[in-house]
Amino acid sequence: MKQFISKNIQTLPDSNKLFDKEKAQQFIDYNKEKINKTAKSAAIRQQFFKNVPIIKK
Repeated sequence: MKQFISKNIQTLPDSNKLFDKEKAQQFIDYNKEKINKTAKSAAIRQQFFKNVPIIKK
């Protein structure tokens, strides 16, 4: 997931910063448009689930 996000949106902050609520919110706010565009793109979703399939047990 981290690799996918870094490729399609922006490099994620290091894990320590992601646990900081303010830093995580800054990342989301700064990348909101890219996040929405990525989430709405059928082609990007298809590629994501091709690389990271959901497996039912």
